Amino acid sequence: MAHFSFLVMAKPQAGREAEWEAWHRRHVEDVLKVPGFVSCRRFCAAEFQPPGAEPRWSFAVLYELQTDDVEASIAELRRRAGTDVMPMSSASDPGKTVSIVLKQLSEHSRKVEE
Repeated sequence: MAHFSFLVMAKPQAGREAEWEAWHRRHVEDVLKVPGFVSCRRFCAAEFQPPGAEPRWSFAVLYELQTDDVEASIAELRRRAGTDVMPMSSASDPGKTVSIVLKQLSEHSRKVEE
């Protein structure tokens, strides 16, 4: 079975970040019911950013998929979005949301001494 990641970066409607965050906690559970989606890590932009860097997105979500048909999994996700089984939020800003399917090339780490 192949492994993929699905990265979503979002910036909610201005002033509706708390509403978006509350909705998104449930949304993740809905996404994880889609065949192929097995886990999720959620992130928000940290207060510290390198000098001159201003993030275009407030939130990032990294879903992990295990499937031999990633196209079918993404199609099913899109089919469910906005239905009773996967309600969407008007706090989202589709114009400020991007997503991309990633296939891992390699993994690197270093041993950290305690």
